[in-house]
Amino acid sequence: MADASIMPMASEYSDRIDFYESRAEFLQYRREFKESNRADQIALQRRFGPKLYQFELTHKAVEKKLRDLRKQKKALYDDKVIDSMVRWRRLQAIAEAEEKLFDEYNRRFAEVKP
Repeated sequence: MADASIMPMASEYSDRIDFYESRAEFLQYRREFKESNRADQIALQRRFGPKLYQFELTHKAVEKKLRDLRKQKKALYDDKVIDSMVRWRRLQAIAEAEEKLFDEYNRRFAEVKP
């Protein structure tokens, strides 16, 4: 039987799923905006308000931090000489940092979501 201390909790999966759904929704909105003519862009701006455009900064910051964490995770897996307990502790810290980013993104998107 698997050790419960290393298995993600249901809420962790939920946060991650919510993150990817929110991210997809934001990217779809952004794509629609960029592909629209100017009149439609103005209508979208009125519909969604300025907060959604401010969310772009959060989106970019979280994406960059997640990319950096993925690079760190890959480096840990590629490191063949690191002690397994050290690797495990660092992977746990990365997982916790990811969860905080998922939570932040989800919370901020919920605040601006139309």
